[in-house]
Amino acid sequence: MKLTKRKALSPVVATIILTAAVITIGAIAWAYARSASTVMTQDYINSVTGEVQYYSERFTIERVFYNNITHQLHIIVYNYGKNEISATLYLEASYYSELEKKVVNIIFPSNYRLFPPENKSYLTILPGTFKDFIITYTFPTDTNILVKCISERGNKCDKYYST
Repeated sequence: MKLTKRKALSPVVATIILTAAVITIGAIAWAYARSASTVMTQDYINSVTGEVQYYSERFTIERVFYNNITHQLHIIVYNYGKNEISATLYLEASYYSELEKKVVNIIFPSNYRLFPPENKSYLTILPGTFKDFIITYTFPTDTNILVKCISERGNKCDKYYST
C-alpha cells in the first residue's frame, strides 16, 4: 500500500515542477522581451528627436559686405529657428588678375575655415539672434567671395558676394 500512495504523489509533484519550470522560462522570456523593447523604443525616440532638430534648424547668411576703408569683410548669420545652432564658417575667394591674365584663388589658413578658431569645434548662435563675423583682409577689386555656413547637424547655407 505504501508504494501505491507514493506513486500517486509522483504525477502531482512532476506537474508542479513542470509548471514552475514553464513559469520561470516564461518570466525570463518576458523580461528579455521587455528589456529589448525598451532599448528599441529609446533608440527610436533618440532618432526621431535628432531628425526633428535637424529639420527645425533654421539659419541663413543674412548679409555679406566689405568695407573698402577699414578692409573688413562682415558676414552676418541669422538663426531664425527655435533651436540653438552650432556652425562653422568657410570662405573661398578668387579674382581675375590682369597682370597674370588668369583667375587667382586667395588662400586662407585652415583650409578656408574661418570660424571658429582652431581651439573650438563649432560656433554657437542662439535662436532669434544675429552673429556678425568680421574678417580683416585687403581684398583686390572685383573679388568673388563664397561664404559657406555648415551646422553641426549637416545643414548648410551659402552666399556669394563680389567686392
